[in-house]
Amino acid sequence: MAITIKEIAQKAGVSRGTVDRALNGRGGVSPEVERRILDIANLYGYKPNKLAKALATKANPSKIGLISIENIFFDQVIEGVIRAEEEISDFGVTVCRRMIRGYDAKSQLEAINSMVYQEKVDALAISPVSDRQVIARLAELAAEGFPIVNVNMDVPFSKKLAYVGCDYFKSGRTAAGLMGLITGERAQVGIISGCGNVMGHTQRVEGFMSVVKNEYPDIQVVDIADSYDDEQRSYDAVEAMLRQHPQIDALCFTTGGAGGGLKAAEALRGKRLRIVAFDQTPITERYLMDGLIKAIVCQQPNEQGYQAIRLLFEYLMEGERPASQQVLTELTIKIKQSMESESRGGAR
Repeated sequence: MAITIKEIAQKAGVSRGTVDRALNGRGGVSPEVERRILDIANLYGYKPNKLAKALATKANPSKIGLISIENIFFDQVIEGVIRAEEEISDFGVTVCRRMIRGYDAKSQLEAINSMVYQEKVDALAISPVSDRQVIARLAELAAEGFPIVNVNMDVPFSKKLAYVGCDYFKSGRTAAGLMGLITGERAQVGIISGCGNVMGHTQRVEGFMSVVKNEYPDIQVVDIADSYDDEQRSYDAVEAMLRQHPQIDALCFTTGGAGGGLKAAEALRGKRLRIVAFDQTPITERYLMDGLIKAIVCQQPNEQGYQAIRLLFEYLMEGERPASQQVLTELTIKIKQSMESESRGGAR
């Protein structure tokens, strides 16, 4: 089989957009890089993709719709989307974005229909809530052949193109393992989750509980509360939990929207609580460096946004489905000392 643009880009060490410009003489590529790309293409028998050329030149360029959540964590997902959008713009493909505040099913349904019927997008990336009407609508579109990628948040329907995000159950288990290390396997824990209609949030709690139940008999989960990724509700939930259960000496925040709850924890208990959190945001990073949070479990949101758009783009270009419906990003653990070394090295 002839080499593809993706494979040429990998061998040349450049983006796919750069390869396209070089192969089609569009300029913007240095002579040295263009020569390297052309040599690789000739060596491996590259054959131009007719569908790609059609997408790049047709009068009405293809559009990918994005429906995502408006909060501080998803800003990082959007950074990845923008990175992909810059690459695919060379092929005449654009991304139409719609951000929704909170996890409201009605707002998502309206956004889905607006994308399909008003914006007339050719594919959709969405962070869907676990609502039966939302799932049914997405399943209906997918069954009609409309390409859909779930990004960061997943719901079950069989014909979606892929889910791009982390393994939430595994991330919950990872947080429980960290809690065991931090507390010496003895603690009274409160869990602050996000929202019951976000499958990933419930899976994190389930993963955490599975480890505690089977491996840490002296770690007791005293209470679980939802914050809905809202600062004030997060603050109120933690304040109520700590006042009602004074024995709690550790907290696990299983959602990125933890700012209000962390503020309440600091105000009521200072740094006496042992806290594990999720997702590196400016807020969780600050509390990690201050010593209130002991560890953060991260999930590469930038890469999630990037991969979701790239998968849809490649499907539109070549009609090929990804090898797996589960495209899982790597889990990483951040502690204060690792963040200090990143700062000294200028890395993120």
